[in-house]
Amino acid sequence: MHSFRFLPPLALALLLLPLTACQEQTSQQSSVASGDSASVGLDTGAASPDTAGRIGDKSARRTGGANRSDTTGSDTTGSGPSSIPQRRYTTTASGLKYYDLQQGAGPSPDTTDRVRVHYTGWLRSDSSKFDSSYDRGKPATFRLTRVIDGWTEGLQSMKVGGTRQLVIPPNLAYGAKGSGPIPSGATLIFEVELLGVEGKSGSGAGGR
Repeated sequence: MHSFRFLPPLALALLLLPLTACQEQTSQQSSVASGDSASVGLDTGAASPDTAGRIGDKSARRTGGANRSDTTGSDTTGSGPSSIPQRRYTTTASGLKYYDLQQGAGPSPDTTDRVRVHYTGWLRSDSSKFDSSYDRGKPATFRLTRVIDGWTEGLQSMKVGGTRQLVIPPNLAYGAKGSGPIPSGATLIFEVELLGVEGKSGSGAGGR
């Protein structure tokens, strides 16, 4: 079982493309995207060229959250992300799997939109947490062109107000190289709460 120490300075850098992405962050994220953050940006070469890019453990307290005791056929092990039976996932052509823990009612983002989210990420291998905006107490804001392919694909079909679990294979994440606390060939699990989409009416501006 791998054990990784949570490193607050990593913040969004585990998700965002190189340092140019950090420059697009709001003032709330700028202090997080400094220091070691620039060294763990995604190497886009890790993702297959013919694939599009697929989430924070608050779901158990939301209506529609998955039952953690239902581990039969789950894609997760140990404690951490919500346990979802395999049959409930939607699997896309790229290999991304997702399940909506809570349906949203707002607009959906396009590829070039900036979104505001809360999220938590775990390694699927042992359910160890490696990053969480909830732990920092601030939502993250970024453009969908600046994240790993699994996020770009997985968030576009979400609606504001929804929460989704994404199971992201290595080719849509950090591939054979890994990044920071994420080892080579790692499959990642994220639970993402879509709080808003910049410039779209009805997207909401709230967040925890």
